[in-house]
Amino acid sequence: MRYFFHIGYSGTHYKGWQRHPYGVGVQQVIEDCLKKILKQPVAIVGCGRTDAGVHASQFFPLARVCSSCLFFSTQLYLQHE
Repeated sequence: MRYFFHIGYSGTHYKGWQRHPYGVGVQQVIEDCLKKILKQPVAIVGCGRTDAGVHASQFFPLARVCSSCLFFSTQLYLQHE
């Protein structure tokens, strides 16, 4: 199943939207959180890109998730390290 998310973020502490080998991107943080919740890797695709330190008020990533993986505990709390 495909899911679109409508998000906004402060990019101050990120190296832009995309996953990078040399810093943390917003995409990486969201994928890591979804992996913890759904207990499987989830790759997301953004609607564009932002540079390091840039904020986004409206951003629409797409995630493809298997329908059998959508049962998860709402008691799981995620914190960005």
